[in-house]
Amino acid sequence: MVECDFCGEEFDTDVDLHVHWGDKHEEELNSHQEDKVDDAREEKERARKESRKRKKDLAFKGLATVFILGVAAVVIPQILGSASGEDDPTSRASTVSTGGEPVLGNDSAPVTVVEYGDFYCPACKSFQASIKPRLVENYIDSGQAKLVYKDFPLQIHEPQATRAAVAAECTFEQDEDAYWNVYDALYENQRALDYSDSGLVDLVNRSTTGLDAGELETCISSSETESEVQADKREGFEDGVDGTPQIYVNGRKAPDFRYSTLSTLIEQELSK
Repeated sequence: MVECDFCGEEFDTDVDLHVHWGDKHEEELNSHQEDKVDDAREEKERARKESRKRKKDLAFKGLATVFILGVAAVVIPQILGSASGEDDPTSRASTVSTGGEPVLGNDSAPVTVVEYGDFYCPACKSFQASIKPRLVENYIDSGQAKLVYKDFPLQIHEPQATRAAVAAECTFEQDEDAYWNVYDALYENQRALDYSDSGLVDLVNRSTTGLDAGELETCISSSETESEVQADKREGFEDGVDGTPQIYVNGRKAPDFRYSTLSTLIEQELSK
């Protein structure tokens, strides 16, 4: 311990004592003591910088550890699955439920294509514009397959994704056939749409006819409808959805949404 000559306060080190001199007794110091104060302050600043650097290094190491553990959590199950012959995602069955969901095509079609989608997702818009029409032309119109849509609004696309899903859900509650007109309109106007209640009502009314306007407005503003959308999303997590669009063909999870991939899976199901 060292004692201050000016006030008698005790300190653990000379550095602490000399910093105290500069803070409390600056007017009483001689030039030699002032030099000691300057040296002590520099020493304190070096110590603070080293402490911050150590903390940053520890934080970086901690993040690196978390990253490695996260990668291991994903990769190790894949390696184990590969070793057991389960590396092909199309070989894993899913219990995707389709009851009470919008259906495009013949209910009795032998192949069910399920799309988990997000109305604000650019890739989903690509599926709607480029892939869906080919599925309709080659499989749905002929009665070989039907398309079922389930909501999976991504957090990164909120609130627009859920708002759009609510508008589609409210359309479906009144007219299932009208649903698919609104489905197309939501994707086609994805980035230009007014996602307020009135904006969504206007889009639905422009996309289809015969709906009860008052009922539509009440439905879109209801938190109950949003709960139904989130129920679809919870099912999606249970089904292994990790992005959108995620496609299932008769319960088999497609590795991507390219037409060639989906066509191959559909043909495999039709040949059984």
